[in-house]
Amino acid sequence: MTSVEIIEKNKLSTDSVWVKLLDVVIPDSDTLYLCDTNDSIEWNGNTYLPFPFSLPEIQESSDGSVKEVSMKLSNVRRAIGSYIQDFDYYRKNGGTENIIITLRIVNTEALDNLTPLSWDFKVLSFNLSANDVTLTIGADNLVSRMFPYSRLTRTCNWKYKDAKTCQYAGALTTCNKSLTDCRLHNNTINFGGFLSLSPTGIKF
Repeated sequence: MTSVEIIEKNKLSTDSVWVKLLDVVIPDSDTLYLCDTNDSIEWNGNTYLPFPFSLPEIQESSDGSVKEVSMKLSNVRRAIGSYIQDFDYYRKNGGTENIIITLRIVNTEALDNLTPLSWDFKVLSFNLSANDVTLTIGADNLVSRMFPYSRLTRTCNWKYKDAKTCQYAGALTTCNKSLTDCRLHNNTINFGGFLSLSPTGIKF
């Protein structure tokens, strides 16, 4: 903490406020800048918008690692939920990056002279409801992580007629996921298989 922050922290009475800032970096999408106040916060060239979220006290173990915690963000207007659903689609179609959340705690009277407390988290899992998005955040768990993220097969991995992967929009209604069938669809440019694999080899 800077000297200005220490002075503010030790005051018995002050107009300054300690604020949580979130940088939510979503792969193949936007970065969200959120704060837990009623007013926007300008810091480090970014505008942090007021948004309801909550998380428990951050506890570090003796080796400096941070335990997994659950963060809740409002989903009343479906804004966060739509980002999470797009991220889920991204992962199911071969995306390998995680959502990264950086939490910073800042003082409103020291924004120009600031070395904030900060933590970086990966989103390990999530749950959507009509009112909230619950994110389990923490260090990456190598034991539970799926690896590799996508299957390597000689047949196509894409969902038939998916707008982002298969992209076929013609009159045919079925596909057996083979390259031969893809040629009948005149859609080989979007074929999602790996023909270099041995037909009898190991597939993941």
